[in-house]
Order: sequence, then structure tokens, then C-alpha cells
Amino acid sequence: MKNNENENFVKTTNITREGDHQDSNPHSTIIKIDTISPDVNSKLFSIYQPPIENTTPLQSINIQQLHDLLTSSELEGKTYHLRTLKEEDQGRFKSTEFMCVTPSGTFTQRSADNLIKHSGYLSIDIDEENSKKEVQIHSNQMLSDITKKLNTDTNLNIVLSYISARGMGVKFIVS
Repeated sequence: MKNNENENFVKTTNITREGDHQDSNPHSTIIKIDTISPDVNSKLFSIYQPPIENTTPLQSINIQQLHDLLTSSELEGKTYHLRTLKEEDQGRFKSTEFMCVTPSGTFTQRSADNLIKHSGYLSIDIDEENSKKEVQIHSNQMLSDITKKLNTDTNLNIVLSYISARGMGVKFIVS
């Protein structure tokens, strides 16, 4: 199914690296949920409790449940804290405090060999490798431009898109 004007866009403000709450900030999360397809919430994928070393799924969730998790006050607090940490401490905090998801499907263990059922989703993750301050302004604009282009591309069926936890990338889930 292609994107069209009847899709539901929900805009939620995320927290910038400096802790500012600004709707106009490039770090604002644009969350796009496909409400056209009746099966969008019946496609399931696995979610895992931290730490990252945990490969046994907690449960299976759908795209609406992932949206609810991403916009929860608990995750907002963790995201704020993550973005206030020094870069060298962010990876450790993220790997011990954030849940993992496998949008491609449900698994008995988090590995390709343990796929139970493919969800029909493909996850696209675009990150800025260099998070240095002097590059960050350019990369924020680039990520914002990429997000706008992909979210309005009529050849893609993006069911959810959001800014990554560190605020240095964009994630898209495509059906």
C-alpha cells in the first residue's frame, strides 16, 4: 500500500542533546503511523528487556505498541539522560537501559537462525557516525531533510519513523 493523504501523522517533541524542548528543533521526533492498512497492528515483532546481551524476547508487540513505548514518559526520561551523557558513556548507558526491538519479526532468540515469523517490515536506520559538535548542525539538517523526503515518498510505505535515542539518526519501519 502506498502513502497517501489519509495517513495519520503524530508529532511528539523529543528532547535535544542540550535538554531543550522545542517543536522546531531538528531532534523533534516525527512519528508516522500508517492507519490505512487494516493489518498494520496485526504484524508482530519481538521486544527485548535490557541489557543488550539479553537475546530472549520479552514479548511480541505491534507497531502501535512500539509507538506507545517510544512516546512514553519513561523513555523520554531515559532519552533525556542519555543525551546529557558524555559521548563515551552513551553506549554503555544505552546498552544497559534501553529495550531492543526486532521489527523484521518474532524470534525465539535474537538471531537470524531463530526467526519464528517475518513481520513484513523492513527497518532502515540512518545514523550520523561523526557526532562532533561542528558536524552536528549540518547532520541535523541532513537528517531532517532525509526524514521529510522519505516520509513523503509515494514509493515507500513507511509505517513508523522516529529519531534515534542518541538523536544522531533516524529510524524508519517500512511495510
